[in-house]
Amino acid sequence: MVVKVAINGYGTIGKRVADAVARQDDMQLIGVSKTRPNFEAFIAVEKGYPLYASETDKLDAFTSAGFDVAGTMMDMLKEADVVVDATPEGMGAQNLENLYKKVGIRAIFEGGEKHIAIGSSFNAYCNYEQNFGKQYVRVVSCNTTGLCRTLYAVNKAAGIKRVRTGGIGEEGGRSCPDKKRPYQRTRATSANGSLSPRTRRQYDCARVEHHNNSSVGLHDAHARA
Repeated sequence: MVVKVAINGYGTIGKRVADAVARQDDMQLIGVSKTRPNFEAFIAVEKGYPLYASETDKLDAFTSAGFDVAGTMMDMLKEADVVVDATPEGMGAQNLENLYKKVGIRAIFEGGEKHIAIGSSFNAYCNYEQNFGKQYVRVVSCNTTGLCRTLYAVNKAAGIKRVRTGGIGEEGGRSCPDKKRPYQRTRATSANGSLSPRTRRQYDCARVEHHNNSSVGLHDAHARA
């Protein structure tokens, strides 16, 4: 079975997803959508990716700029099995309610969206089974991905009672001894001790407290994961 993939947003994230999808034997890239005819739209066309305007009233701008668009984003969604939303932070949640649910299409969101808005956060290393078959999934940020992969391995090997992380710009809590950043307790562990990639911050360090009450600092864990 070939999965037909649409990509809403062709910027920093979207263009990389498009390249990855185009290289898969079991996927078909239906197209990418843009809000305006900029250089990224030119790159998409140059690579042979079907280009769609985000809305009907944007079509003239693309035509005037010399682009031969395949239609609007709604046209693209109707042809796809799943959409990858790579729009700016906050737009994905709006698209979920205003577009994807109405069209009845499965959707994958980037880490800039809030967990509560999407309902499920995904990290292949930690919770693949729990997310299998979900209609809407949020792929956590690169920083959270790194922490999840690191903490999952520690939890599996030694067990973790709780995790405290230091976030850039956060206030209050204890400071990270090396970075002078505050610790912030997160929901990185659930009641049964399993790890959940729900939190979304930019991390400098993490302190893991094991079940034997010892602790270890994982500074810049996301960079090494």
